[in-house]
Amino acid sequence: MSIRQSIETKLTELGSAVFQELCDSLIMQMRIDLNGFNRSGSQVGKSKTIKSPVDSYFTDKDNKFVFLEHSTNITTKLSKLKEDVTKCLDITKTNITLEEISEIILCMNFRLTASETSELNDLIPQGCEIKLTRYCLDHLSELIETRYPYLAHKHLGLQISSGQIISCDEFIADNSKTNNIAIPLNNPFIERFEDYQIFENLLLKQDIVVISGTPGVGKTKFAVESIIKFAKPQSYESFCVSYKYYDLLVDLNTYLDNTKNYIIFIDDANKVGHINQILAYYKSKSVGRLKIVLTVRDYTFETINQEFKNNSLEFELMSLEPLKREIILSIISNQL
Repeated sequence: MSIRQSIETKLTELGSAVFQELCDSLIMQMRIDLNGFNRSGSQVGKSKTIKSPVDSYFTDKDNKFVFLEHSTNITTKLSKLKEDVTKCLDITKTNITLEEISEIILCMNFRLTASETSELNDLIPQGCEIKLTRYCLDHLSELIETRYPYLAHKHLGLQISSGQIISCDEFIADNSKTNNIAIPLNNPFIERFEDYQIFENLLLKQDIVVISGTPGVGKTKFAVESIIKFAKPQSYESFCVSYKYYDLLVDLNTYLDNTKNYIIFIDDANKVGHINQILAYYKSKSVGRLKIVLTVRDYTFETINQEFKNNSLEFELMSLEPLKREIILSIISNQL
């Protein structure tokens, strides 16, 4: 059985809650314009669906609503989808006018005929600018296999790559579970406004930024949070390297689309083997932009510096200093 067929089979076997989680994750990765994603049709803290006017929603760059509906019911597929679309358009159920809605997204783990697609399109009132987008079984399978294979591992139990390229959220969650980090990454982030401004300026100026500092100064947390903050308005997608001692090139080619813009984060870069593969991938990227952010402990900086010299690559160095005493006291005071 091919990878595509395995993905299709797994998708058709998913329950409604897991399917909704997968599709929401997919949309959140695809739509860099989204704001305030809300999974209103899911029970908090549990893999269960609940009744809601819409399954999920967010607002786009124009501050208009995008509604998401999910369906795994192939028996009543068309009638269920019609019901979902009609519900999204009903102001008495959503309290949202048609003028406030820009798009309705339908995700389903089955196929539609051309006539069924036409019937769904006819539900959008004439003259209304609401876009109806459909992600059917084949489209979802293709996206998962070619662009978001980590979702196959996370939601379908399929290992398409070695799992070394993960989202920032996954990186935070994974590292917070381990005991080898003094401060868990899922702790609240203490904003370093001046430091972020320096970081942003450096990353706008140069594709590669190395963050150096003493152990425990907060390099990893600062880097991840700053990348997340930088990526969205600059139209970049962000990923982190979770090194597992395998070649990285296969994962890079699997996860990254050569035409898109990405930021890759490498923590404790001196400990990552095959870093030359990342640098070689950077040098080979011909269409989209690739930015790389690395952290190193100050006493290991020369090791990474030599790697860049060997590859004839320039970078910007940012030294992260401990928080000043008055800032720490202010934070403590605000918490009392």
